[in-house]
Amino acid sequence: MKKVYLIFIVIVLVLIACGAGILIALFHANDEMIRKVELESEGNTERELAFSAENFLPGDVREYTVVVHCEKGGEFRISFTCRSVKESELQNYLTVEIGCGEVRKQVALADLFGGVSLGFDVAIQDGATAEFTVRYEMPVTVGNEAQGKTADFLLVLSAQRM
Repeated sequence: MKKVYLIFIVIVLVLIACGAGILIALFHANDEMIRKVELESEGNTERELAFSAENFLPGDVREYTVVVHCEKGGEFRISFTCRSVKESELQNYLTVEIGCGEVRKQVALADLFGGVSLGFDVAIQDGATAEFTVRYEMPVTVGNEAQGKTADFLLVLSAQRM
C-alpha cells in the first residue's frame, strides 16, 4: 500500500512540475509578444523592431503589442514601415494590420517593404503610454506556394513631435 501511495505522490509532483513549466513558457511567450519603445523627450525618434515570420499556414494570425512611452508627453505622428533583414519569401503572402485605439489600418506586407507607411496621430500625456497592436495574417486563400517560406524584417517605428 505504501508503494502505491509513493507512486501516486511522485505522479502528482511530476504533473505539478509540468504545469508550472507550461505556465512559465506561456508567460515567456507573452513577453516576446510585447515590444517597448521609449520616445525621445526632444526631437524625433526612430526604432527598429525585429520580427521573424515562420511556419505560417493559411488563416494563421500573429499579434504583437508595441507599447510607446514618453516622459515628456505631447502630440506625435507615429508611423510604421518595414526594412528587410534578408530576402523575405513571405512578404507577398501576409497582410499587416496596425491599430491604436479605435483606428486600424491594413496593408500588404509587401507594400510596407515597398515604402508605404502607416501613420497615426497620437496624444501621449507626460509619463504615459500609447499601445499599438501589430497583427500579421496569412489569408485563408493562400495556397501551398507559401509553405515553408519565411520573413525576417524590421518594423520601423518613427515618431515625430508635432
